[in-house]
Amino acid sequence: MFRIQPWMILLVVAGVQPGPAADRYVRLDPTASAHPYETWDSAATNIHDAITAAGEGETVWITNGSYAVTNEIVLGSGVIIKSVNGRNVTTLRRTLASEYRLFRINHADAVLDGFTITNGYGRATTAGGSSLGGGVRLDAGTVRNCRIVGNTSRAGMEGESPNTGWGYGGGVYLTAGHLENTDVLNNIARGSGGSSSADGAGIFMDGAGTISSCTITGNYAYGTGNGQGHCGGVRIAAANGILAGSIIHGNRAASANNVAANYGGGVYLTADSVVSNCTISANRVTFWQSFGAGVYLTAGLVTDCMIVSNRAETGNSYDVNATPTGGGVYMTGGTLCNSIIARNQATQTGQIRPGATRGAGIALLGGRVEHCTITRNWGDRWGWGDGLYQTAGEVFNSIAFHNFNDTVTNYTADHVNLLQTGGTFGFSCTTNTFGLSGTSNVIGDPGFISRLTGNYRLSPGSPCIDTGTNLASIASDLDGNPRSRDGNGDAASVPDMGAYEAAPLNTGPLQVNITASPEAAFDAATVNFTARVAGADTTGITYTWDYTNDGTPDDSGTDKGSVSHTYSAPGYYTVKVTAENSAGTSIVTRVAGVRIFPSTVYMKPGGSGTFPFDTPAKATTNLQPAIDAAAPGATVLLDDGIYQLTTPAIIRRGITLTSVNGPADSFVERKAGANTRLLVVMHPDAIVERLTLRNANFQRSGMAYGGALWMSAGMVRNCVITNNLVQGLPNQPGAGGGVYMTGGTLRNNLLFRNGCRSSNSSAHGGGIHLTAGMIQNCTVVSNASEGALGSADTADTSRGGGVYATGGSASNSIVVFNWIRNPTPTVGIQISGTNRFGYSHASELATGVNGNLATVEPLFVDRLAVNFILHGDSPALDAGRDQDWMENTQDLGMTPRIQGRRVDMGAYETIIIPKGTVIIVR
Repeated sequence: MFRIQPWMILLVVAGVQPGPAADRYVRLDPTASAHPYETWDSAATNIHDAITAAGEGETVWITNGSYAVTNEIVLGSGVIIKSVNGRNVTTLRRTLASEYRLFRINHADAVLDGFTITNGYGRATTAGGSSLGGGVRLDAGTVRNCRIVGNTSRAGMEGESPNTGWGYGGGVYLTAGHLENTDVLNNIARGSGGSSSADGAGIFMDGAGTISSCTITGNYAYGTGNGQGHCGGVRIAAANGILAGSIIHGNRAASANNVAANYGGGVYLTADSVVSNCTISANRVTFWQSFGAGVYLTAGLVTDCMIVSNRAETGNSYDVNATPTGGGVYMTGGTLCNSIIARNQATQTGQIRPGATRGAGIALLGGRVEHCTITRNWGDRWGWGDGLYQTAGEVFNSIAFHNFNDTVTNYTADHVNLLQTGGTFGFSCTTNTFGLSGTSNVIGDPGFISRLTGNYRLSPGSPCIDTGTNLASIASDLDGNPRSRDGNGDAASVPDMGAYEAAPLNTGPLQVNITASPEAAFDAATVNFTARVAGADTTGITYTWDYTNDGTPDDSGTDKGSVSHTYSAPGYYTVKVTAENSAGTSIVTRVAGVRIFPSTVYMKPGGSGTFPFDTPAKATTNLQPAIDAAAPGATVLLDDGIYQLTTPAIIRRGITLTSVNGPADSFVERKAGANTRLLVVMHPDAIVERLTLRNANFQRSGMAYGGALWMSAGMVRNCVITNNLVQGLPNQPGAGGGVYMTGGTLRNNLLFRNGCRSSNSSAHGGGIHLTAGMIQNCTVVSNASEGALGSADTADTSRGGGVYATGGSASNSIVVFNWIRNPTPTVGIQISGTNRFGYSHASELATGVNGNLATVEPLFVDRLAVNFILHGDSPALDAGRDQDWMENTQDLGMTPRIQGRRVDMGAYETIIIPKGTVIIVR
């Protein structure tokens, strides 16, 4: 009988087992290419054949060369594709005229490793649809050590126009899987014909994938028509994604038209995902509305990042509301923590106006900022919040300081670290603020070790050490050091403010820092200095002081840890101290560490122009430098003369701009040939008074507002505003020929012969356009509003030859002899918005309602001779309403208010001599 032997069973079993996984090979010049491509001599000449031959878990090796990918490769099995010598010498490219993505990877074990992947061109598969990835679509598996360059994802199907779809992921569209150590550069996501949008030019992440140790640079998201450009770098649109340890640099989002908003030049995070340990730098959002050049954040977490040198910018849009917001970060939600936000910009080249840029560092409209250092950011001088613009949300344990362009100047008072209109700002460090509210904040210099070289760690004695509050969610700082440590030697560990936690006081090498009190003063001050030291050995220290950094020591000794010095003249003083003992030497130099401001800044024709213009002999002839030299509370004093401007002077601090002898002798005007308004007033404590503002001529292709003056806050009083013009071109409105107001107060002013025009639209408010704020005791006469020149529109298209009011209030004012033309006839319309007026005189008002008068003629002394003092028989005499501010004040002609039973209407108070009074003239 035949018996089955054990060795036979083994032989049968062995015969049915699969063989070991085989490698496949690809090269351009094999000896004899032959399936299944298992040797270099028989290698495939193209990647398609080798992948078709490979099985699960097998590796396809590709050696040096540039290989054509003739249609999309789908990796639906666990195949590993690797180059022999890396991405620098191995390229996979689209070469045909047809448009297709190069790779789709959708298996967890699939790997693409070590290639340059280029010239992919993803298109939608349905009409009006969106394209999902130009180079690679990653739904599972791993892409590592690659360079994904020069690919395009374009909305819509090939040849379809117009299109309303989106182009997603110019380089990579990722829904799952891992992208590791890969360069994603110079890819494009773009719209198509018509108005279509683009998102995630480098990478669009739409699932729980991971991106780690990658460089994403030079990518461009571009919306066509009225479409939007979203995110040049990495867009994260789904929860549980991770972007870690990567560089996002030099990406851009923009659009073709000036009606579309653009978002997130570097990173755009709108889901509960995490961005950590990344450098996000030199990214841009451009054109019209631009939000979040570095990061656009509505949800999720951005932590332990360097967000530096990004720029939100808006060109010369026709729309007055075009606003670049958030040069570094724009937030409406989510959390930003343990990060540096530095040297970001928000800039606008269109109409100069209050708030034209907002939040050069961070624009916070919601969400939470924790342990961040916000420094050296800057916007245009007419912007809101160089460091932080906050309307909502929460800020804790952060520093907002030194937000100005310190590569241009060592200090400027004309910067705003924080502009806050809402939200919470607490346990943080800032100064030069607008609207600050919060608790447990400090205002002293944070004492960075070396601000100018980018070392924002805290020096010994910094007021930011151990002055934060405990936040349980943050266990370490940006360097990975634990939160908290005892940085001030009081045996208590409390978190520091900012991104870095100071080392324990009595450890490490010798360090020194300078604290000064006061840091700033008017005219002269004695300043007390203390050398704050830290280190393992702080005994036997010799301190050497140079109070003006002129190279000559002023004080030295072991007993000079605390010293004082008197500064007798205004200036910005740099202070240096050297601390030296047997353990070592430490030197610190505080640039502009002491600032002595002039209480009066002088302007005078023929002045020498010697900064800081603190005497008449040193006076400047230029208005903006004088304003820049004035600290809050100071006065800029104009001597008699004419001061000409080629660009508007911006006032965004609480200073007073006034003259020696009044508006009859001091004139601010447009220089011949310039296209400009005269002033922009932005601060609630700013005062402009006793000047004549004249001859502005501001025209632009788009909406044009404010001929002489745009004010959003502050006070303009006792001024003559005359012969100014604003014009919108070619079919946009002109508004506020004399003044455009969105806030503030106009008081005791004469507005005479100003005009607003539009070539093919409406013009509103020849004298004043009022949307908010108050007009008090002003005389508005002989101004004009001219709209739709050359058209057949009706006369009411242009409204308010004198005043056009949609908000705010007007009291005790006279508005007469103003007119509109649109294009014909000329119509005497004084005001639009009659419900805004009380105790005022204009023909559109109803006599007796709210104290108003409606007579045609207020009876000036001599209108034709430009004498707008009221005649003794004027119905406007004693017809105003007395107000508290009138006590001990004077009118435009320097006559004390009030002369009669009640205040007069208008800018002038008339002195009435009672009948029977005998005047003796000798």
